[in-house]
Amino acid sequence: MKKSPAVSWFRWVILLLVCVGAHGETVNVVPSPAWVVEIPVKTPLKIPEDDIRGGIHYLLIDRQLKVNDADGQVVFHHYANYIVNQLGLESSSQLDVSFDPAYQSLSFHRIGIWRDGKFLDKSKTAKYSLLQREEDLEKLIYDGRLSANVILDDVRVGDIIDYSYSITGVNPVYKGIFSYSFYTQWSVPFDYQHVRVLWEKSTPLIIKQLNRASEQQSNIYGDGVEYIFENRDRSALLVNSQTPDWYDPYGQVFLTDTPEWKDIVSWALPLYLPASDPAKEISEIAERIRSEHKTVDAQIHAALVFVQAEIRYLGLEMGENSHKPSAANETLARRYGDCKDKTVLLISLLKSLGVSATPALVNTSAYREIANYPPAGTVFDHVIVHLEYQGKNWWIDPTRQHQKGNLTNIFQPDYGYALLIKEGVNELVPMTAARKSKQVVVDAFDLDQGMSERAGYVVTSKYYGEQGDHQRYSLADSSNTEVAEQYLNFYKKYYDGIAIKEPLKVVDSDDADFLSVTETYEISNIWEKDKDGDFVASFYANSVDSSLKKVDETRRNSPFELAYPHHVVQEIEIKLRDKNWTFEEDSFVEKNDFFYFRSSVKFDDSDNLLRLVYEYRSLSNHVPAEKIDTYIKAQKRAADNTSYEIYEFSEEPVVDSDIYFYLIAVLYALLVIFVLINWYRDSDRKLFYDVAVFYPISVVKVITLLFFTLGTYSCYWFYRNWSYIKRKDQRNISPFWRAVFESFWFYPIAYRIANSDEPKQQNMPRSAWILGVFAVLYFISALLMDKFILIGLALGSALLVILVRQVNAYQQSSAEIYSHHSRWKLRHFLLLIAFSPLFLLAFGQELRLLPADKVVAGDYLLQRDLKFMQRNNIIAANDKLIYFYSDDSFSIRSDGNGLTEQGVFSYWEGDDGELYRETAKFFEMQKIEFSKGSYGVNSILTVYREDGSDFLLYLTTEESGDEEFEKELRKRWGDARLLHEKELAFSEDATVMKLELKAIKHGIEQIIHKALIKNDQASQRLLAELYSRGLMVQQNIHRAIYFYELAYRQGNMSSGADLAWHLAIMSHGSGALERAEEIATELLEKDGGARAREVLAAVYAANGEFARAIVEQQRAVALVDDKNKAIAKRRLSVYQASQPWTEVWSVDTVAGSEMLPLVRQAPHYPLAALQKKVEGNIVFQFDVMADGSVANIAVESEEPEGYFEAAGREALQKFIYIPQMSNGVAIDTKDVKNKFTFTLTD
Repeated sequence: MKKSPAVSWFRWVILLLVCVGAHGETVNVVPSPAWVVEIPVKTPLKIPEDDIRGGIHYLLIDRQLKVNDADGQVVFHHYANYIVNQLGLESSSQLDVSFDPAYQSLSFHRIGIWRDGKFLDKSKTAKYSLLQREEDLEKLIYDGRLSANVILDDVRVGDIIDYSYSITGVNPVYKGIFSYSFYTQWSVPFDYQHVRVLWEKSTPLIIKQLNRASEQQSNIYGDGVEYIFENRDRSALLVNSQTPDWYDPYGQVFLTDTPEWKDIVSWALPLYLPASDPAKEISEIAERIRSEHKTVDAQIHAALVFVQAEIRYLGLEMGENSHKPSAANETLARRYGDCKDKTVLLISLLKSLGVSATPALVNTSAYREIANYPPAGTVFDHVIVHLEYQGKNWWIDPTRQHQKGNLTNIFQPDYGYALLIKEGVNELVPMTAARKSKQVVVDAFDLDQGMSERAGYVVTSKYYGEQGDHQRYSLADSSNTEVAEQYLNFYKKYYDGIAIKEPLKVVDSDDADFLSVTETYEISNIWEKDKDGDFVASFYANSVDSSLKKVDETRRNSPFELAYPHHVVQEIEIKLRDKNWTFEEDSFVEKNDFFYFRSSVKFDDSDNLLRLVYEYRSLSNHVPAEKIDTYIKAQKRAADNTSYEIYEFSEEPVVDSDIYFYLIAVLYALLVIFVLINWYRDSDRKLFYDVAVFYPISVVKVITLLFFTLGTYSCYWFYRNWSYIKRKDQRNISPFWRAVFESFWFYPIAYRIANSDEPKQQNMPRSAWILGVFAVLYFISALLMDKFILIGLALGSALLVILVRQVNAYQQSSAEIYSHHSRWKLRHFLLLIAFSPLFLLAFGQELRLLPADKVVAGDYLLQRDLKFMQRNNIIAANDKLIYFYSDDSFSIRSDGNGLTEQGVFSYWEGDDGELYRETAKFFEMQKIEFSKGSYGVNSILTVYREDGSDFLLYLTTEESGDEEFEKELRKRWGDARLLHEKELAFSEDATVMKLELKAIKHGIEQIIHKALIKNDQASQRLLAELYSRGLMVQQNIHRAIYFYELAYRQGNMSSGADLAWHLAIMSHGSGALERAEEIATELLEKDGGARAREVLAAVYAANGEFARAIVEQQRAVALVDDKNKAIAKRRLSVYQASQPWTEVWSVDTVAGSEMLPLVRQAPHYPLAALQKKVEGNIVFQFDVMADGSVANIAVESEEPEGYFEAAGREALQKFIYIPQMSNGVAIDTKDVKNKFTFTLTD
């Protein structure tokens, strides 16, 4: 690309300035100043190698400052670094020291290395050079600083680099004021830090330490004071990734001589005021803007756009220019400038338009942490413009770009606090900048042509506020073709058959407050065939899902950063072909302290249009480290609801998933038939049939077959022996049935075997009572088989072996018979193979190596399985498992459902190998549904959370374990709900606890019980009102909303009105406002009353739709009775002032006061405070009379003054207290104090 002559000329000028600035500068090596205290370098005894980063260990960090009125300041630096490895060798072999030659001089004192205890001087062999690096060149900032580069020779691993230098001089722009800061901890360890300050100025030195920074001492030194700060053996402090810039946990020391912020204002005023005086050229531009724009706010915005667009950003910040702005007319003439220059030009332009504006110094990374810093000019890194217009504070930044629309909707980052450069200012001002940032995406899919055709896909995105600015920059930085390719690659992650159909369309007018981008695609394979032969199409809320930020490091010691403000709404519209489509309407809401998320499904069958709506809104700029687990769970719940699938079922017959079970059953049946046929056709089967005595067989074979067939083989053994008895005795018995009921027929056959008249060796007792004991034990073994199969088999086998051995004793004359029956044949091996899976499953369950086939007690599980659940955050380490069931046959780690002392859980392994889990504490659960299963079909227990989400637990019906699980869950849930609600109601600050009014407390407990357990709507409404007003319980708006919702669901219309009102004025998130509008509309359709219209007005105002709010409130004023007309008119005046109605307030007991109100009235938010967005508090002192009324009200304090007294006094007069008692008689109480706190909602 050909460069313009102007650009080339400018670069030659910069190069000339660099050369002139560097001319004559040399690197000097001189002795250390006499006032410096030399700190010896100590050889390290031990290197913390595990914490070393970059191959260097820092042994000494020494800084010494000498500050006085005459010479300014000198800063002496001394460092000693131990080289640990090759990486450290490369970085330590070169020294770089930066300074500004415009007002500073650099002198080296010592350059060398320590090796084997000896110091090697490198000051004469090192190579020196002065370089101008301009490290901020990419930011278009030139500061003129030089870097002294020193290259050392012969440096080795294990050496200690030892060097020192001094920098003399201070920027004259500071006019003698002093500020300096240093850290006392880093992300790497160090051995010793020494900071010494010789303070010889007439003003006192102000010291402020943050995060327990350093040990500090002071001494008298000549005409001044010596301050010393020392730190030894500091370990590394690491913070997590994804941490906000403003979070700074490192120790830091600030030194300054300006005790108040007004000192900084006094310093800055002479820099900014003269520079902003309007010149003729500026007045001409202002006149042109005035002629083109009729309203003042339009003129302000036009002036801002002029400076943003016509004056390019470039900073020449050499010397005093680092903080001193150029005159406005100079900036206009050269058409470039940095933040100072552009701010001054904009202020000058606004002055010409008759608008007063002020420079505002800000810190772009410290956010609200700057309030902890001492007053100093060096704590700011940016300057913007502040102006007051129409009673509001406006913050605008002339260095930003691509800001269109109008003054009310441009985006300005909130930097926390700003220092206004104007007379009378002595404190930082909190910023309340307009921070609109929203993206609305509509994905339109056209599937009307059927599965065989390409699907149409049109994406229309509208970007507002900050997101609009960002998109304008992206589109300006890249061509539409490049942007379209980026978008296509993004969507290919979801639809691999996607292709661009039409070019990108961008609509961005100067008057619009949004940027619109339209993308048009085709998708060739949106329908995919699944394993069952059906076709599935998947749709993704990708813009919303991308906003649900995932946590990379879950074990945190620092906050997790969230984009704030950030608001995304994504609608997916799917046009389907004519067919009898059915979709269940559904909705999901996730609301927490960090973000609001909702999703909904609606289907218009008249138009075959499926509409999916997703919304994400951040509510905070960070997640505290201690709450990261809460966020992760919430993020996962929301992310799990960002996709949707629809199915076209195949007309081809498909194989049911149960077919595999039946196939296995058929295979087993065929195996059994084969074994029977093989046994029947055995040519030797009848060879010894008539001569055998009973059924002789090897004990080993009996035991083996008994265990592998889980005791089934004993039936065959008993059948053969009963058959012998029937044949021998010629008795009319059924060997088959006696074998089936072997437990009942054990004694007769044992007695018959023991007392046979066949010649034998006696191997078992003949006593009838001993055989009776054997029979009882055998019966017990059969019972044990159900729960303790190993014990049952062992006991039964031992008893059966006694009989087998006696039977074998009868065959002494015919070993051939015994040998024949004991021989292993094909059918026996097939039986072993067939029963092996059942044998392994049964014994695995018995040994707890495999999941049980029933609901088990918590102590049934092995410790390793409990630890698995704890490590995967399924149960807490301090929680106890009560019941557990796994629906997996082979591993507890693949599936599990459980009840603990604190709640319930369900987890499972997905097809992707990931472990998914759902948990709910008892107090998080709203409802439980139980669907009873049948034989072979699990029962399903559905747990509904308070936030609207739900999950399933699957329980077997075996031994009625599902019913026992549900019963115990309901009991514990009910007990926990009652306890949790009582804790919420009766906190330490609640009236009933302070006054120990047991009767009142008992009454509230009864109301809670009826509301939660009995589901009584009257009790629910009453409890909601108590929570809302703070009557006899701790005020809790969220619980009030909850109980109003319960009562409204049961048809209580009055509760519906109160619910909608609370959602409209006291709750965050558009989901709450949508719910309030929905309820108000329902109420309006039924009675058209004033209450419903007031709710609608509040909803419209909260959404910023003040015109609609005014119309509805005017209708409400016409309908409301005389008693409430005044408050209705007050609300109307608030909406006419373009402010939402709010009632967020609290009343607190002041220290030393022992009384809280029994009945209290919420004060209205004063209109003047609303218009100026003022928050604050007021403390009243008053007397509580014997009848509980309030008298002699006086204001003790109000912050800020002049806003809240009238509203607070009006509400306080309606308070009723429980009076103090003396000898059973109510008495007056003097000097009671309470504080009202007024807080505005977002």
